[in-house]
Amino acid sequence: NARKFNGTIDEVAIWNRSLTADEIRSLYLGGLSLHRNDDNLVFSAGNATVTSDISSWSNNEWHHIAGSYGSSSATLYIDGDAKSTESFAETSFIGNDTYIGGDWINSSAFSFNGILDEVRIYNRTLSSTELDWSYNRGLEGKNTNVSSTGLVGEWHLNETSGTTAVDSSVESNNGILYRFRFAPKYNASGGRFGGAFEFNGLDDWVSATTTGFNSEAGTLEAWFKPSTVAGNHTIFSIPQEPAPVSAGLVLAMDFDGPYETTDG
Repeated sequence: NARKFNGTIDEVAIWNRSLTADEIRSLYLGGLSLHRNDDNLVFSAGNATVTSDISSWSNNEWHHIAGSYGSSSATLYIDGDAKSTESFAETSFIGNDTYIGGDWINSSAFSFNGILDEVRIYNRTLSSTELDWSYNRGLEGKNTNVSSTGLVGEWHLNETSGTTAVDSSVESNNGILYRFRFAPKYNASGGRFGGAFEFNGLDDWVSATTTGFNSEAGTLEAWFKPSTVAGNHTIFSIPQEPAPVSAGLVLAMDFDGPYETTDG
């Protein structure tokens, strides 16, 4: 299942469908972030900046995106394929909240507009084989052999009522829905897997705790489906200490520029 964010203030890591880059790039120079800049999807971790061209992406298309870091390297994956790898240096972001569909400053300029689904965080570096399996699960609608070892955040976004995004991992990093206009927009069949939650890109997001997260090694992955490829969209962010100066861990997109992840 998935949730649809409206582009004002929504946050999480997921299968995504296509956001301006300079603004996001300047915002996430710290911690770990993923967003689009100059028609590239960019994953930055510490001193690493990993890019891949996504200029051919269109509105309302599903994509699986992932960023892994650890063992002195950071790798960006798109739709199951490893696009690029760079050297990585650790930056601490543990102890701050996780934001799904938006950023920690709650700015409409960086909110996600579209649908998010199956957001996951691991405190270990998933292998390329595991991430390929995860992507193909989304294509085929079936489970795969990805181990749940190290899974510290798993938001299916299948809720149909209330203001809680349940974390299915053993850490129970449940999220709270904030600033949704009128009411959260649940979509029973619009996700990559069953239902979805829609964010409007204006002023809604989810904030969750980060118990079990690891700044030395980890993996973010998600399916996302942007309603528009214009503007800035933050999919997932964890601010780096001291907040809110920079991001500890971020996944976002910008079609006036690329998606980028930054750690440091």
